[in-house]
Amino acid sequence: MNLSNLRKIAVVGAGTMGAGIAQACAAAGFQVAMRDIEQQLVDGGFRRIREPLAKRVERGKMSQAEVDAILSRVRGVVALKEAVDGAQLVIEAVFEKMEIKKELYAELERLCPSDVVFASM
Repeated sequence: MNLSNLRKIAVVGAGTMGAGIAQACAAAGFQVAMRDIEQQLVDGGFRRIREPLAKRVERGKMSQAEVDAILSRVRGVVALKEAVDGAQLVIEAVFEKMEIKKELYAELERLCPSDVVFASM
């Protein structure tokens, strides 16, 4: 994959790892769709992103404008189809249960074009 063509990343899973990946990708300037199976889980992912960033602002390590820019690049979604629409890279960060991972990858293969890169954490 040519990274210069990478515009949108989908992170599937908004837990600790998924939220951290979404934050890192957004901080690097990418548009990110952070997806989980329920809105409350997506909201939890945003909390995991916002709270440490707010502490960095309090300590003077980051400006509020920088935090706002990072958050503006992350969109929370529940629908898998919406999350992967237009993504060139899909990062799977769901909990370690093989049956769930198999189901997810089967659905991703159905929804995504063949040139989308899948990564698993």
